[in-house]
Amino acid sequence: MCLSIPAKIISTDGATAEVEDYLNKKKKVLIAAIPEAKKNNWILISANLAIQKIPAKEAKELIKILKQK
Repeated sequence: MCLSIPAKIISTDGATAEVEDYLNKKKKVLIAAIPEAKKNNWILISANLAIQKIPAKEAKELIKILKQK
């Protein structure tokens, strides 16, 4: 089973983006599957791969749940 986590896009550079995850860690991820993704969008990532764009409200709810565990 894979877990995807919410992250906010800080900057984009073609097919990659720098994101900040729910633990405030920054990392580079591949966003080629979501060409419409841009700075300040929230995405779900798994294994440094963007899976989908999500609304900010949903991301914040997921972060709240993840931080409780």
